[in-house]
Amino acid sequence: MGSTCATLPFRLLEPPGVAVQDTGMNATAAAKFLALIALCAVACASPVPSPGVSAWADLPLADLNAADVASADLGADALGTSTDVAIADSFGADVNQSNEITEDTPDSAADVAASSAFRDWTAHPAIAVRSMAKDLWFLGDVHGDAQRLDTLLTAAGLINPAGQGAAVWTAGAAVLVCTGDLIDKGSNSLGVIKRLQQMQAGALAQGGEVVVTLGNHEAEFLADPMAVKVAEFADELTASALPPGDVAQGLLAPGDWLRNCPLAAKVGPWFACHAGNTAGLTLPQLQYAIEQSANAGGFAHTFFAADDSMLESRLNPPLWFELPGKDPQTVLQAYVQALGAAYVVQGHQPGDVTFADGTKRKAGKIYQQNGILFLVDAGMSSGVDDSKGALLHITAKGQGYHADTVDHKGKVTPFWDSP
Repeated sequence: MGSTCATLPFRLLEPPGVAVQDTGMNATAAAKFLALIALCAVACASPVPSPGVSAWADLPLADLNAADVASADLGADALGTSTDVAIADSFGADVNQSNEITEDTPDSAADVAASSAFRDWTAHPAIAVRSMAKDLWFLGDVHGDAQRLDTLLTAAGLINPAGQGAAVWTAGAAVLVCTGDLIDKGSNSLGVIKRLQQMQAGALAQGGEVVVTLGNHEAEFLADPMAVKVAEFADELTASALPPGDVAQGLLAPGDWLRNCPLAAKVGPWFACHAGNTAGLTLPQLQYAIEQSANAGGFAHTFFAADDSMLESRLNPPLWFELPGKDPQTVLQAYVQALGAAYVVQGHQPGDVTFADGTKRKAGKIYQQNGILFLVDAGMSSGVDDSKGALLHITAKGQGYHADTVDHKGKVTPFWDSP
């Protein structure tokens, strides 16, 4: 069938989760067709996106539940017409009250999917979901600059760089979320990864946590370690006697660790992923889409590699939530609500950004838009050099939240308060 069989019936068009069109298929026919979809998704996914191909067009559909899609006011009145998305109510899993996915997939299709799993999704979930922390920190793209990373984290009081192993962590029960792009552009990507691994061990011992989500650079390396875009990391591995191909396959460290990192994190009402765009999917839908796409095509799958994906979407006009004929604020609010969140944090782009309402973000600055979208890529790597780094620090304030930024000198600047 070639690459075309990844584009299955009931394609998700832009943006998914907006509205639902019933196919009228009965339960028996749906179950049979679901098995076919699952088999095709595993066997025939198109791993390399063609120009203009949307991440959401090839989204695995077996467990997308129509009632759940519409649960966050994502209907025709909010964002579009019933032709935007066509998903049958009878297909796939139900989302129960505990926000878990329950499979309706026939055993044969489930067995096929399990046998081709990209990783152990139970041990290493696609999305790290945690309760709200007293101290919540966000770190943007580090891009291979271990020296500036140490300087920033030390200034913020999160690490003691002289500490050995797990003892490097000094922030107790705090939670730090890194939004990805650890590698490339700087000269010490391995040093960045080693430091974050040490911090993970130290935080765990003290009741805290360091969550590292994948960026597009890590995903692109895992998809094709010989790609030009990730040549700097591949060269660094080669110089360290680590064959890039073996690392990408998880046969050598740190590839095994990278392959098991989550694609997103949700801490209380704060959701984070590298490029921000989840296209109106609910959390269970997003989890399922990540798992099935990776199982079918690895990180080369269009779900991760397309220009409008959760790892690749850009903040160039138009921004990923500035859709034709739709109010950007309404779109952004709906996307966040669909995730059961109130705020979305992204990295990926440190440069100047101009929003549809005329407001502007200057390169190298942490920025918030309408108290919903938070941009944390400060361009801290010497290979980018928009700044020397900054962290976003979230704490509780009354019934809401207060945010500060902390720079590489330890300067704390009040940044935002929720209404």
